[in-house]
Amino acid sequence: MMLYWISLIVLALVAVFFILSPLLRKTVATASALNTTDDMVLVLEKQQDKLNVTLYQQRLAELNSSLECGDISAIDHQTMVVELQRQLLKDVQGKEELDQTQGITPKLARLSMWGMAFIVPCLALAIYWQLGASQELAMVASMPSSAELANLSLPELTKKLESAVQKQPENKDGWFWLARVYAAQQRYSDSLTAYQTLQSLVPNDAEVMARLAETLYLANGNRMTDEVIAYAKQALQHKPKQQIALGLLGIAAFESGKYQLAIDHWQQILDSGIPEGEAQPIQQGITKARQLLAEQQTEQSSLVNAPSSAQADIDRGTASTATAAVKLQVLVEVDPKLLTTLPRTAKVYVLARPVGVKMPVAVSVLQLSELPRLVTLDDSQSMMPDMKLSQQTTVDVVALVSATGNPKQVNGRMVQSGVSIKDQDDVIKLKIPFEP
Repeated sequence: MMLYWISLIVLALVAVFFILSPLLRKTVATASALNTTDDMVLVLEKQQDKLNVTLYQQRLAELNSSLECGDISAIDHQTMVVELQRQLLKDVQGKEELDQTQGITPKLARLSMWGMAFIVPCLALAIYWQLGASQELAMVASMPSSAELANLSLPELTKKLESAVQKQPENKDGWFWLARVYAAQQRYSDSLTAYQTLQSLVPNDAEVMARLAETLYLANGNRMTDEVIAYAKQALQHKPKQQIALGLLGIAAFESGKYQLAIDHWQQILDSGIPEGEAQPIQQGITKARQLLAEQQTEQSSLVNAPSSAQADIDRGTASTATAAVKLQVLVEVDPKLLTTLPRTAKVYVLARPVGVKMPVAVSVLQLSELPRLVTLDDSQSMMPDMKLSQQTTVDVVALVSATGNPKQVNGRMVQSGVSIKDQDDVIKLKIPFEP
C-alpha cells in the first residue's frame, strides 16, 4: 500500500513538472528581456516627462499671451489653464498605472500557476478518495502477499486471514481463503461459518454454494444429507457445469443406487475438461458405477423372472402344496451406530443359502431406514428355478448392509448358521453389528 502512495506522489510531481516547465521557461525568458531593457525604458520615461512639461509650459505661455492681447477673456483663460493642468496630470498618472499593471500581472500569473499546480493534484486525490477503489486497495493490502504465503504455516496463515477479515468484514477474498484454510485443517465448523458469511456477501455465487455443500458433506463424516444435496442443486441452477456440485450429486446418486444418474453427473465433469490427475479418480468412479449398474440390472432381471419360473414349476406339477408352505421368518435389527454412520438409503440384504454355498436360495432387499423389520423368506424369492428354499434341509440365514448397494462391499454382517428348514416356527433374530 505504501508503495502505491509513493508511486502516486511521484507521478503527480512528474505531471506538475511537465505542466510548469514551459511556463517557467517563458517566465525566465521574459524576466531576462525586461532586465535588458530596463535602462532604455527609464531613459525614455525621463525624456517623455521632459517633453510633457515643455509642451505644458509652451501651451501655458500661449494662453497668457492670448490673455494679454485680449484674444480670450480671463474666465476662458482660467478654464483652459485648468484643462491643461488636468491633461498633464492624466499623462503622468496613465504612465504610472501602466507601470503598475506591467509589474503586477506577471506576479499574479506566477501565483496562479503555482496555486493550480497545488490545487489540481489535491482535487484529483479528493475525487479518487470518493470515487476510486481505495477500499479494494485496502483489502488487497490487508491480505498476505505471495512471499508471505510461501513462508507461513497453516496456523500462521489462519491468523493472518482472520486479522484481515476483522479489519475488512466485506473482504470476499479473505473470507473465501479463510474458509478453505479452515477446511484444510479439518475445522469444518469454522469453515462453514466463513462460507455462510461469504454467501451473505455474494448470495448468487455458484462456487460458494458448491463449496458450502462440500464442507457440509465433510463435516458430516462424508455422509450425504438433504442439505448438502440442496446446496449442490442451487449451485447448478446458477452454473450448470459447476464441477464440485456435479461431483457431490454424483456421490448422492451412487449411494442411492442410481448408478446411471451418477455416471451422467460425473461424465459432465470429464467433458468440461479437467487435468489428467483429477480425471483419473472420476473415471474410476464411473467404471465402478457401470459395473454396479450391470449387476443391478442382472439382479432385477433375475427377480422378475423368478416368480415366472416358480409358476412354471407349479404348472408342471414339480411343486407341492407342502413344499410351497415352507418359509423362514427373520427379525432384522441393526446397531444404532450404523444408523448414524451410513446413509438411510443403504441397502440391506436378507438371504438364506445352503450351508457351505455362496449362492442364495432366497433373497429379500430392504433399505436401512426400514429397520427393524420382520422379513419372510420363501420359494417366491428364489434366484434360480432349480434352487429353492423348500428343497433344502438346513441353511445359513444372513443379514448384511452395504452403503454402496453392492453386496460385495459390506459395512455390517450377521449370520445364523445351520437353521433347519423343517418345523421352523420360531422367528430368527439377526442384529447387524457396527463394524468400524
